[in-house]
Amino acid sequence: MTCTFINLIRVPYIRQVIFNSFTVLYSKSSDDDDEFGLDKAAKKGRDIINSPRLAMISKYAMPWDFIKHYLPSEKEKVVLGRRMQVIKEYCAHPNATYDTLLKLLEWSPEFEYRSDLAFGVVKRGHIKILEYWINKFPQIKLQDDLLVVAAVNGHLPIVQLLNTFPSMQDKDYSEELMMDKVAKNGHLSVVKWLHINRSDVGCTQDAIDGAASNGHLDVIKFLHENRIEGASEFALNQSPNLEIAQFLHYNRSEGCTTLAMDNAVINESMDVLEFLHTHRTEGCSMRAYHYAAMHGRLDVLKFLHLNRTEGSSSRAMDLAIQNDQSLEVISFIESAFKKGCTHASVTNAINNNRLDILEFLHQHFPSPNIWVDGINNAFFGHVDLNVLKFLVNNRTERIPGGRAIDYAAKAGDLESVKFFIANGMTPNVGYSNDSTMDFAASHGHLELVKFLHENRSEGCTSHAMTLAARNGHTEVVEYLYKNRTEGCTSSVFFIGVDAKDDQHYQAVKFILDNHILPKGDIDDSLACRLAENHQYEIVDLVNQYIQKLNLN
Repeated sequence: MTCTFINLIRVPYIRQVIFNSFTVLYSKSSDDDDEFGLDKAAKKGRDIINSPRLAMISKYAMPWDFIKHYLPSEKEKVVLGRRMQVIKEYCAHPNATYDTLLKLLEWSPEFEYRSDLAFGVVKRGHIKILEYWINKFPQIKLQDDLLVVAAVNGHLPIVQLLNTFPSMQDKDYSEELMMDKVAKNGHLSVVKWLHINRSDVGCTQDAIDGAASNGHLDVIKFLHENRIEGASEFALNQSPNLEIAQFLHYNRSEGCTTLAMDNAVINESMDVLEFLHTHRTEGCSMRAYHYAAMHGRLDVLKFLHLNRTEGSSSRAMDLAIQNDQSLEVISFIESAFKKGCTHASVTNAINNNRLDILEFLHQHFPSPNIWVDGINNAFFGHVDLNVLKFLVNNRTERIPGGRAIDYAAKAGDLESVKFFIANGMTPNVGYSNDSTMDFAASHGHLELVKFLHENRSEGCTSHAMTLAARNGHTEVVEYLYKNRTEGCTSSVFFIGVDAKDDQHYQAVKFILDNHILPKGDIDDSLACRLAENHQYEIVDLVNQYIQKLNLN
């Protein structure tokens, strides 16, 4: 019997292993969002369904066959402002489709075209959606700069469509530097079209320079063969690969500066570095050494040490430690260049929690010269308990206790807070500035809040409950309400940067249900400001609360 993928996927255990592996892989790929605010990590269907603010439409642009099963049966359950916002955001999503848009408009026919909608549609290259809006609202005036947006983003069909509008046909785009931007982005078809059809556009030396810096050899060749504006030293200086460096070296006369070799190090282009070293005479600067150290390029550091004479400085070790490079790189820099370091190395070793580097610095540079300022300028971040113990046990310089405790509180590191206190350092007091308890509360660290409340007398400010609520930490809000008297401010209604809508909603609901805020802090102007922030669900909650107050 032949074993096929279909046969394998039908086995429940194998299917589970495969899909769990995908989840792990993509969850590790990145913790950041892309430019559209879309998580790079994998998402399960149920997570997308449960995402607030109809994110399955606006953030994930799911197809209609998915969306239709999870939309509220009564559209009025979703406030009109929210529906308008998600459809607008959907149109500007890279995965938006014309067919799904039509279904969304059937679901919410009250949608009104807004003048800023076309920008996102044009930027994403959704020509069918753009044509739909143009045909549905023939009276709308499209902004003249949309032609530039389409060109710069490489959407030739939209460029051609917009060029049929008289306002854009007649506009002089010579000051927009359009071709320069298009060339820099590598859109050869648009460059050719502009060259043939829009003589008013033209370009400058920045066209070849920009194309070179972004690695677009085909654009460079076209401009070299068809335009007369030329280039500058910047082109070879910024060459990201050997092909472009060779083409410019053999075909252009602008040359380069020491930045060419420096940038080859930045771009991690060892072949470009060797080519320039062999074929050019401009050399490099100390920046090449510094960049190599910063990025931990031990092979480049060795090449420069053996082949160049420009030399390094103490900044090399500072930058390597600042960027969390390996002890092997740090050791080579010290043994090869003998330039030492500054107090910045101590500061960054502490902030990066690099015990191995601190031990190295303590061994090779024990003098207080770099340690006094180094320690004093550190602790702008959470420091590991083992690093704290090393400094207390091996160095005599003063540790900035208040700041260090605050960052430990932000991280929820109860053991480090206890260690600081045991060694004579005290938490910050909550009078005019944020207290240590404020920081712990704002980050949702309930156990640390309890410890500080039960064991210390410094207290907190109204920021503790306010920030805990804004960040969606309802359990902290409840504890502070039951055990403290500072209360909160009306800014609780405005969601924190990293908070989830549903958690923030529950925290605000608790505050309103328990009448923690004075009545005078909640008025009609608050609802307007929340609407401007697209917090329509909180607006509804506030309006309900105001109505109850008026009835009473």
